[in-house]
Amino acid sequence: MRVPAPFLRAGLALALLLPTLAHGPAEARSRTPPGNLASRLRSVEAPDSQGEQPPAFSLDGQLVNQLSYERMRQGNHFTDLAYGRTAVSARLQGPVGLSLSTTLRLEPGPTSPAGLVPSHTGYAETLILRWTQDPWRVFAGKINPRFGAAWSRAPGVFGADYAADYQLREKLGAGARIWMDQVLDLPDPLGNQSLQFEVFQADTSFLSASAFAPRWTLATTEADPLTGTETTSIRQRWRASRLMGGADNRRGLGGTTVSWVGTEVEVPGGKVAYNAGLSVRRAGLDAQLAGRAGTEVGSVAGIEGAFPLPAGMLLVPAVEYARRTGADGYQGRNADWWTAALTLKRGAISVAYAWMQRRETDAPVGASGAERAMGRQHTVNATLDLGRATGLEVLRFAAISVDWRHRNELGERVQGFGTSFVVSLPF
Repeated sequence: MRVPAPFLRAGLALALLLPTLAHGPAEARSRTPPGNLASRLRSVEAPDSQGEQPPAFSLDGQLVNQLSYERMRQGNHFTDLAYGRTAVSARLQGPVGLSLSTTLRLEPGPTSPAGLVPSHTGYAETLILRWTQDPWRVFAGKINPRFGAAWSRAPGVFGADYAADYQLREKLGAGARIWMDQVLDLPDPLGNQSLQFEVFQADTSFLSASAFAPRWTLATTEADPLTGTETTSIRQRWRASRLMGGADNRRGLGGTTVSWVGTEVEVPGGKVAYNAGLSVRRAGLDAQLAGRAGTEVGSVAGIEGAFPLPAGMLLVPAVEYARRTGADGYQGRNADWWTAALTLKRGAISVAYAWMQRRETDAPVGASGAERAMGRQHTVNATLDLGRATGLEVLRFAAISVDWRHRNELGERVQGFGTSFVVSLPF
């Protein structure tokens, strides 16, 4: 099978947890943006600013584009895939601390036609109105509630494969953040500390609709009233539905999160950032129809460091753990995740290793036993910052990387590699 030339020239999406933990007071405050291009594709919102506020009616943001080619092997079967991912983040700054921001995405759809290149779909991931008046921020709209960080910061294209399971995305809700370092007048070595509270429900509004191709897959099962035979049909939807289920997919604000994030915290030999969060989400329509409705309780904690080494090297370790009891709003269903990563960077080159584990148990009330599922994945990433390597200004925001992964899911082993070319253009 012949691979299109643009994808052959591409290089795998990089992914290093770059050390953006050492910004000055005029840069990132309560949330440190990932310093590499692949991570920015996962989280492209503009960082919080400290010091002078931007002038009213100013516009800023960034565009991140990734071209990738992957080859995966399962047994003697090989799968090739070439695709692009694009994210655009824009923020319009208004008067008296008001701002309106949005994140738009273009990515492969849930199903692919026969062939190498899948269909792509576009959608609005966020649309948020904010009011900021230090030390407070209040916001509402289509939000991604704050719960964990490994899904945006783990290194490599494959490094966040499992952490993405517990990321909270595309919710309709509101929240507030308070910068506790200002309230408590904490000393500089303790860095920036913020407490955030959010309430939300899953987005099934018109904002969940897609462009170019359907992005939602809905399976429905119906039983024949005479024979009792069940038939399952698959439908491709352009917009989310309550029938798709999941915790907080119900009327009313069925989800709540409380999170604490610290960045720029000085420790011997370097700096660290950490996060901790709790979530409570009520059962969605699917769990109610199944007669297993329960409240999901989630918890997450993670820490990431940046430590200078001799010879101009930098070591960036990170680890995060998340757990959900009553996962997806089903009684008797539990799940937990581990993500651990280590990145070593020197000049324009960085290499990273990430280990992930997901463990699930499902024990419906009255069942004789529990179903168990376990998955583990190892990934290795190498990234070249083209701007630093060549000194060319035109490549300042470009990088190329190669990723390898080995996954053991339910006893089946899959391994493969990918290469990506990533460009991040601020405006």
